[in-house]
Amino acid sequence: MERRPRAFIFGAIAHTHVFDLDNLVAAGDNVIPSQLSVMEGGTGLRLSYLLERAMFGVQACGWIGEDGTSLRDFLKYHGVSTGLIYLSDYPTGNEIVQRTRKGEYSVILEPLASSFIERWYIDSCLYRMRPGDWVVATNQINELSYLIEQAHLRGYPVALYATPFNDCLSDDDIRHSDYLFINEKDAQALLDRAEVQPEITTADHFNWVLSPRDVQHCIDRGKYWDYSVAEYIPDTRRPKEASTIATLERLAKLYPTTTIIVMGFWKAYVARYRSISLYRDDWNPLMTIDSVGPWRDDIFVASFVACLMHKTDSLIDVLDHSVQLETSSAHSKWQDVFTRMLFDWVL
Repeated sequence: MERRPRAFIFGAIAHTHVFDLDNLVAAGDNVIPSQLSVMEGGTGLRLSYLLERAMFGVQACGWIGEDGTSLRDFLKYHGVSTGLIYLSDYPTGNEIVQRTRKGEYSVILEPLASSFIERWYIDSCLYRMRPGDWVVATNQINELSYLIEQAHLRGYPVALYATPFNDCLSDDDIRHSDYLFINEKDAQALLDRAEVQPEITTADHFNWVLSPRDVQHCIDRGKYWDYSVAEYIPDTRRPKEASTIATLERLAKLYPTTTIIVMGFWKAYVARYRSISLYRDDWNPLMTIDSVGPWRDDIFVASFVACLMHKTDSLIDVLDHSVQLETSSAHSKWQDVFTRMLFDWVL
């Protein structure tokens, strides 16, 4: 029997406090939320839970404190392997979320136990990996550069989820990663910090043309090509769209060996230097109230990685599934979303 690959998820495990508001809090505001929810959270926990729901072998990796044992029990109850979660002397930490009915949100992370991870712990996790396993890393742990470097040296595929984006994320971290997931705002910030801005020639521009094989994938999945082609061709007449593409072209040239996925609002761009340029737009104007809020990107990343690990025959197929799953999750809390996701292609 062929061994299925496992995903080792390195990320934050935290208690999440969600404040539902009419508008995000501004300087000097004193507001009362319409609702306060406390739930299991942290990007590492959410990605672990989702990938396990996709029928994977998932190993959650991270540190918690004595106050975080319920989070470990939550993952274990849902089938995630938790043997590598380390019970530290540090408090687990909290994730503070503001969100509005307009889909706006902000996130504040307290210092987390995972912010104190040491190299011996990373070595012990990597020792348990086998060929075919993946590392999924978020920018919420200590010694991230060491983790990515060691995983790269050992030949494990690395998917780097650059959230939150800050100066702790180095250029080598990105170059040693196979896939970089980043949102539009952070993609621009990543480009702005580059010491030398790459010059873009005509040969560097993306053509946004699907291969005949990708077109056939769409047709096989019941898409009528004459009507759906616009979903795969970005409208460069829109200033925001043109700006995102210009940023992505320069990032692709800065990091030519990394596949870069830029996540927009109900759309995504996938590119690798002079190799891949894919776009998917599945905007639904009825979905203006987004209860998923800050977890929309988490859902996309998890579903994209899941499809990569088991559906590698076509990246456009991976992108199709990921955007559709992301869109279908509107109006639902993430726990309810995850129980329904991925079944349209796994079963």
